[in-house]
Amino acid sequence: MIVSNYDAKRAYMVLPQSARNAPKDWMASGAAKLGFDCSSGTCVLAKVWYGEGYAYDFYGPKKKSGETMLTEIVMKPDRAD
Repeated sequence: MIVSNYDAKRAYMVLPQSARNAPKDWMASGAAKLGFDCSSGTCVLAKVWYGEGYAYDFYGPKKKSGETMLTEIVMKPDRAD
């Protein structure tokens, strides 16, 4: 997966650690989502779900306390002009 930051004009390639069922609340909404782990003070991509199929988990830094604070961004399709 390639994640692009258009403002910074940078792109990053990220490889999933695993694929599993999406969280139940994500599946209930049906909207594609990005999940970021913000427990370390900086946010790191933790999970991606395209709105169907499996959710992909990504490697991140080791957690000291084991506690995770997941921040979600709902993705919406963009149409080309």
